[in-house]
Amino acid sequence: MWQQVWKIQGSPKLCHFIWRACKGSLAVRERLHVRHVVPDAVCVVCGEANETILHALFECEDPRDIWAHSDFRDLLLAAPSTTFAERFERMAGKVSNMELQTFCTLVWAAWFCRNERIHNGVPLAPSQVAVNFLKLVHDHQEYATSVFEPITGLDAGVGTGGWTCPQGDRVKANTDAHVGVVDVGLGTVVRDNEG
Repeated sequence: MWQQVWKIQGSPKLCHFIWRACKGSLAVRERLHVRHVVPDAVCVVCGEANETILHALFECEDPRDIWAHSDFRDLLLAAPSTTFAERFERMAGKVSNMELQTFCTLVWAAWFCRNERIHNGVPLAPSQVAVNFLKLVHDHQEYATSVFEPITGLDAGVGTGGWTCPQGDRVKANTDAHVGVVDVGLGTVVRDNEG
């Protein structure tokens, strides 16, 4: 499953978000309550007793609007309701790579709507946000295709944009840095052969 996450044809941010959702590390109220950050797990948007990752991405008000207008509505009715990882794995086995990219983009749009509503008090039009996110991912894919040409010759296999799973006891570390006018940021993701 982890290799499927990193093979999604989308921006690195999209893949990282889906990876975090599969790992169960999104900051939903249920997770925050378990870690004693918030007093309860009640969804602040709709009042549901337990804001899980599945609730935040599929069942709350904004995601329901997104999924009601999507081609995945019927597939979601039969999808597992235990973890996002199981739901993602099932979808990956049922749809094409392009449809999986669309599914993941809609999940990302639902998360964005949730965060804007909770943290900034801004209710958005979920369907319009979903359309904008789909365009964003499509534009990124178009740009990446035109700019990141496969390297041939001596450097083949290095920096080609594809992630390969490390073998044996090895790990792979990806780093990214940002230097701004006021701040500096550094991020690292370390993965073993299980993702």
